[in-house]
Amino acid sequence: MLKCSCYQPCCLSLQDICVRLETNKHLLSELTNIGRAAKLKGFEMVKAIYVDSNQFSVDNDLMTPTFKLKRAQLQKHYKPEIDAMYQAVHDAVAANSRLFKTH
Repeated sequence: MLKCSCYQPCCLSLQDICVRLETNKHLLSELTNIGRAAKLKGFEMVKAIYVDSNQFSVDNDLMTPTFKLKRAQLQKHYKPEIDAMYQAVHDAVAANSRLFKTH
């Protein structure tokens, strides 16, 4: 049984947990903290993530029989999510830029 961020047992499935905005925010925050602790530069920091409950496998053609990632298939499979993340980061940067120009 999985536990929520409140440390209480919950009945959410892995898929339910993966689609929650709180999950995405928590994981991105943890990655940001790790990056800061490692003194990564801004361009090295993770800006967005996509959490998927589906595992990479040979059956879904995202891995080879020797368990190596098939990068081209992964990029094609996750293209909508990747494009959306790039657009969201771009929009956030543009909004921050406008905010600083008005002050």
